[in-house]
Amino acid sequence: MVIAYIICIIMVAFISLITGMTIGATGGEVQELNDLKDLQIPFPDGTYYVKTSDYGYRVHPVTGEQNKFHSGIDIAPPMGTEIVASASGTVLETGYAPSGLGYYVYIEHDIAGKKYITAYGHMAEGSIVVSKGQNVQAKQKIGIVGTTGMSTGIHLHFMIMVDRVCFVSDCLLDPSFVLENTPKSEN
Repeated sequence: MVIAYIICIIMVAFISLITGMTIGATGGEVQELNDLKDLQIPFPDGTYYVKTSDYGYRVHPVTGEQNKFHSGIDIAPPMGTEIVASASGTVLETGYAPSGLGYYVYIEHDIAGKKYITAYGHMAEGSIVVSKGQNVQAKQKIGIVGTTGMSTGIHLHFMIMVDRVCFVSDCLLDPSFVLENTPKSEN
């Protein structure tokens, strides 16, 4: 059993090295934002996940476009994983964007007197369990991970917007620091 566990860890490390994906943590520098230190990973505690795409410029995985801006991070947990609110707030919007986020939820938060909006995209069809104007608590279920919209596989596209709904870098934060705010699963 121990040998199988060690082999698994070596395989995960090798895949991470080859693909550049990060397993259960972020890579590179993490932006420290004291006001947002309580934001949590948008999955139930103890959920295993793989960070499959960073915030910032990349080759678009669907169109192949070079230097395409990616407005959030992609996090892939097991199929059927619940998505939970990263912090308490009010549901600003739910909807469907077929050529973008697929089924999505935006939650508005007042954190230290500032307005932030977290966005959760590519949710499974029919899985959204919150509605516009509803107050939600941190870690409250809002839906299920899916692969709707412009998506290459089951994952959550997670974003943090500042002051308003937007998809450009001047009003977005790199949400990678949220992965560091939450203890990792031992699994």
